Amino acid sequence: AVCSAAGVQGNFQMAPSGSGGALVVWEDERNGNKDIYLQSVLSVGLLVYQVDGVAITTALNDQVTPQIVNDGQGTNAVVVWGTDTSGDGKNDLLAQQINIATGTRGWPESGVVICNASNLQQLPKISAGLSGDVYIGWEDQRADLDTYLQRLSSTGTVAFTNNGSNICSLTLNAVQDQAALSAGTGV
Repeated sequence: AVCSAAGVQGNFQMAPSGSGGALVVWEDERNGNKDIYLQSVLSVGLLVYQVDGVAITTALNDQVTPQIVNDGQGTNAVVVWGTDTSGDGKNDLLAQQINIATGTRGWPESGVVICNASNLQQLPKISAGLSGDVYIGWEDQRADLDTYLQRLSSTGTVAFTNNGSNICSLTLNAVQDQAALSAGTGV
């Protein structure tokens, strides 16, 4: 078992560890709210980190929808997740670098803020870039339903404008119109 701790574990995501094994990240309710935990599994099925995984974040409120990527340099992985920092139901996005060999954090314990703009940021996706940097995209409801992108360096520095760059803007009506067209119902 990757994790058999008390509470509910769910929303598992995986990435290659770079040594034939896998990194597994998930939402974990063992402490009462949803936190993010990580485990490294060798290709022979043995666990690398402590039993039931290491905590990526156990901050207040729920931490949700974790995504993970090996940064391509063989040493680190980066995890991104949504968090209801202010308790208002509107997620911000945070990220943390993890040393693959030890499971230790590489950036501040609270993580690096990817986006804390007003309204809801959700459904983050992450991809490795070059030289240990990563790209994080997400659905953002600052205006309507837009797509934003942020590049994060291996040192945890954001490269694009604060709170990301808008790479696709659609009005809500355009999204509804596209859904209707896709369903064949017309607009």
